[in-house]
Amino acid sequence: MGSTDDSSDNFKPGDDCIPQKPSVAFKEEALQVLADLQGKGNKEAELVVLEFEEIRQQVYLERAEGAKSYMDLFKGNNPRRVMLGMSLRMWSQLSGMSVMMYYVVYVFKSAGITGTRTILVADVIRDSGKV
Repeated sequence: MGSTDDSSDNFKPGDDCIPQKPSVAFKEEALQVLADLQGKGNKEAELVVLEFEEIRQQVYLERAEGAKSYMDLFKGNNPRRVMLGMSLRMWSQLSGMSVMMYYVVYVFKSAGITGTRTILVADVIRDSGKV
């Protein structure tokens, strides 16, 4: 190996600590997960094969036509959508809504509103803000 100016050589000593898997192993693992979820462990089940092929095609499409950089977010109609999403998230944080929704269950309990159904509704309201 001679001396090179390749910056990737800087990471060679740490490469042994990071487990590496070939893409074939990922495909097999993904197929097995689909088989366990959709085909009761059968990798040859029709639904498993169709869903695996759909995922494979979607990955190929996203690699071929997907955004290549963050600047692609600001092309076409996207700038308005990006700014709207960023503004909504910003105002959600600044309004303190996240904190309020986290403690709403405790507020209901301290106000004397009890019962499984009420607590369930409060949990749903609180967790819906996390989406």
